[in-house]
Amino acid sequence: MIVYIIAIGILFISYPLVNKKLYFSINFMIMSLLVGLRGDNIGSDTLRHIEFIRSAGEFDSIDSLLAVNESIRIEIGNIFIMQLANSFGDVHLFFIISSFLTFGAIGIFAYKYTPNKDYWSVVFAIYAIGFFMYAMNATRQALAISLACNLYPYIKNNEKIKFSLLVALIAWLFHYSLLIMIPVVWFFSLKTCEINEENI
Repeated sequence: MIVYIIAIGILFISYPLVNKKLYFSINFMIMSLLVGLRGDNIGSDTLRHIEFIRSAGEFDSIDSLLAVNESIRIEIGNIFIMQLANSFGDVHLFFIISSFLTFGAIGIFAYKYTPNKDYWSVVFAIYAIGFFMYAMNATRQALAISLACNLYPYIKNNEKIKFSLLVALIAWLFHYSLLIMIPVVWFFSLKTCEINEENI
């Protein structure tokens, strides 16, 4: 708990001292380290992933483990990170890599679309709305969501097909549940068109 209080303290103290780019770099680096280096008992999915990676040592690869245990559904991108962690003999490497990818992606998105004034509030919101804690409890989902946030320009430019294909790719790599974004975006896009037609 003390570590998180210190992190929030840095959030406010560093704001008037550094520029926007350095501010985002410092704070998202701290988030990445806190989530990536968390203890085995922190997070609802942490132990499950640790056990999964460790049990992979009994097989030739995680691919062969998946073939044996069909009840475990792990996306190909996560399998690659797990194989990397297993090859280095450190299961926690999976969380470190996933964490840096997650907060790197959400950090880039936040930096691009945050006004130059009061940008501290966006970083604070990531703590306040629970995404920081969510990343500890849903490693794969958080990574998929962070990557998908950077597809916002395709929604803004009404490039729904490109958006759908890229979402499908991210879902295939990191979490299948992200596919729900495709019908949601198309639905709201159609609703927007209907509203615009009514106003003509």
